[in-house]
Amino acid sequence: MSVMLDRVESHETAAGFAPIEALAGQTAEWRRRSFASRDYDLVLGDRVFATMRFMGALRRWAELRAADGAWEIRRRGFWVSGLAIHRAGHDQPLAELERSLMGRGTLQFATGARYQWQRVSLWRGRYELTSDAGRTVLGIRGTTFRSRRSMMLDLAADAARSPDLTVLAGVACYLRLLVAARSRGT
Repeated sequence: MSVMLDRVESHETAAGFAPIEALAGQTAEWRRRSFASRDYDLVLGDRVFATMRFMGALRRWAELRAADGAWEIRRRGFWVSGLAIHRAGHDQPLAELERSLMGRGTLQFATGARYQWQRVSLWRGRYELTSDAGRTVLGIRGTTFRSRRSMMLDLAADAARSPDLTVLAGVACYLRLLVAARSRGT
């Protein structure tokens, strides 16, 4: 059984984004556009690298757009929520994340690539995605523990080598926002 989700037209175009690979070795910010907004922009200075728009009741899915394409991140489950990542407009997932009760998880791509999601600092709210080889690809941290206004995304110097970098950045944002929402009880 497949479910088609309503599509929302985005005002951004792929031509309007800087390539996310240019962020390798730098710290960018996932920033909420306004207080009541469901939209986040991945920015460094005045350059926008990606956008994430949360959709649906309880923000159960999000649309990620960047220079190299568009994806949908869909939450599955309730107590221990997993994720399914799809190319926009497709029902077949290209990656799935299974999470444990301890906040860890494994992101498995259909291509065979695997990444580990893990909390590295409880008090600072810092999380990382690491490759199966143990190499940190990126880290994300809130500006405060429960912050949903903005998050800092730290990319490794060799992060540009990952063909899944845009999806990894989007998944990190999505998961960090789930953590922030649960810490507030909302």
